[in-house]
Amino acid sequence: MEQKLAKLNMRLDALAIFRDLLADPVILNFQRLLRSLENGDQQQQVSAYGAFAASLYRENPGFSVYILSLLLNHENVYVRERAKGAVPPPALEACLKEELSVLESLGRVTGADIQSAMEYDGFLPGWETSVLDYQALYREKMENLASTGYGIYAKYTAFQVKNGVITPVQYPDTQNLDRLFG
Repeated sequence: MEQKLAKLNMRLDALAIFRDLLADPVILNFQRLLRSLENGDQQQQVSAYGAFAASLYRENPGFSVYILSLLLNHENVYVRERAKGAVPPPALEACLKEELSVLESLGRVTGADIQSAMEYDGFLPGWETSVLDYQALYREKMENLASTGYGIYAKYTAFQVKNGVITPVQYPDTQNLDRLFG
């Protein structure tokens, strides 16, 4: 299992279209966890495991769902090509297919998979995974770009202008117009 995880980490390092996802705190902590498995330092492994689980729990305890959400809201060269109505070149299509496969493999890694590569026998928190077809779900998203949007415009429902820059409203007021008086 340890070799499989090391190979997955290398495949993550090769991402191009979804390269920015490597800066996401959850993904960054996961890669740190995988790297800690290579050095054999049990204390570092347990610490990296806990840091990853904590960062994931802050967002969503479902690792597969969390990654899918990142993918569907990620603004990248492929999305921009599709939004322009252009047909992406074959090399970009091939890259997308491979990267979605890598990220789908990542989303299926369980706590038990990681623990089997460690020699620690104490409690470690787990997380949820599910079998999701990232290829089909991403293709569906691309087919509906005109109606769903992409990037921050698909992720958030309200925006404001701060210092001349459009920024999303994290927690918009849920007040409906029919509830307003006057």
